[in-house]
Amino acid sequence: MVGKKQIRTAFRIAVFKRDRYSCAICGKPGKDRQGGQGGDGHKIYHGGVPDEKLVPLDAHHITDRNDMPNGGYVEENGISLCD
Repeated sequence: MVGKKQIRTAFRIAVFKRDRYSCAICGKPGKDRQGGQGGDGHKIYHGGVPDEKLVPLDAHHITDRNDMPNGGYVEENGISLCD
């Protein structure tokens, strides 16, 4: 059985990859604020950008996760956002 932490991590990574590790609102290049298992995944998209120039990203739910089955941890219900 997959634990909740693994589900959240997979959700974050999927959302970040889909959004090419960039903020969906402002378009700034970023990386996972938590460092997570996504690790250096952002380097595929922003390899030439120094880490200090990357904004911290977080994966947010679009629809309240409590209103969706399985907590809404599906890529389609996520969005990459910076501060």
